[in-house]
Amino acid sequence: MGTKKMKWFVSTMVWMLSGTAFAQGLQVNDLQRQAMGLETQTAQSVSQVPSALFPAEAIMPLNTLRALSSPTAGQVSEIKVVHGPVKQGETILRLQSAQLLAMQNRYLATLADLDVAKSQARRSQELYDNGVASVKRLQADKAQLRKLQTELTQQEQEMVLLGMDQARLKSLKTQRRLQSSELDLKAPVNGQLFDMKVRLGERVEANQVLFSLGEVDPIVLVVRAPLSVAKGLSEGLSVAIDGSDKVGSIAHIDPVVDSMTQTVDVHIRVENKDGEFHAGQYLKVRFLQPATQNVFQTSAQALTSFDGSNALFVDQGGQIEAVAVEVLSVADGHLFFRPVNDSSATLSVYSRGTTAIKSALEAVADPQGE
Repeated sequence: MGTKKMKWFVSTMVWMLSGTAFAQGLQVNDLQRQAMGLETQTAQSVSQVPSALFPAEAIMPLNTLRALSSPTAGQVSEIKVVHGPVKQGETILRLQSAQLLAMQNRYLATLADLDVAKSQARRSQELYDNGVASVKRLQADKAQLRKLQTELTQQEQEMVLLGMDQARLKSLKTQRRLQSSELDLKAPVNGQLFDMKVRLGERVEANQVLFSLGEVDPIVLVVRAPLSVAKGLSEGLSVAIDGSDKVGSIAHIDPVVDSMTQTVDVHIRVENKDGEFHAGQYLKVRFLQPATQNVFQTSAQALTSFDGSNALFVDQGGQIEAVAVEVLSVADGHLFFRPVNDSSATLSVYSRGTTAIKSALEAVADPQGE
């Protein structure tokens, strides 16, 4: 508001309210409201109060980090992924394995023995039915058949565990020919690949660590919170992420304080199915403390200082009054507060024109000043 309009308004208020107690506030008409540019908004009751912004670093949860090793001795024939995100079942690298060829040979030999055992068991059954063969001979042939069937199932499972896919295993069984000796090492979960330890063409031993993998859903955000802040936090508390619609929750508060910075590591667990967050990414978060009764939110522009206290100017039945408030937080242009004199009444707060209101109230309180 211009200087001339301000002086006009103040002088008018002093004339109108001279001799009137300050507790009665200011009475303004529509013309004066328009001249002062006054605007009001209803303070909203809230259930959570956001803290100040704190920097956070995204990391893979420590309890999901895996060191993946080679299931057999062999040679690295192809590397498909070196680092970065991978999907469950995605092939990371391929090995040429002599052991897989040896296992296939043994499997084919067992298949051949099983065919012989089946024929022998059928023949013994026929002879027994005709009274030629003894029960003992029949039982021995059936026992041999069961033994070979068990061995065959075991060998199939061993090749699957080694990394042989079902399609090649089926071809091996039906075609009775050796299949490829290549083994695909696949990601067991959705995650992020790092620390690759082998090179193309390198020979590796069984159980040799090839790379590391960490899950990224959920992902963990680490905040190094000042000790004074950490004391007011608890596991399960909701956490808002700046620039994202997602809300995380505190999963762990480290009991050890960093002696140099006097901070505590706070771990926040966040759902990350869509891959919005990446390990190593820096973000900003706010802790959402549950609000007690009579906590409200309004525009931060409404906050002023009056009579030595933080205050808001509110409309009470057409009359402007100053209400002392306890400021709980200021975040993203919003003021979160509690009236000093707790009240559940609806507060119509002046969000614009507070400077003019303050000048008028001070002039009314001290009409002889300046």
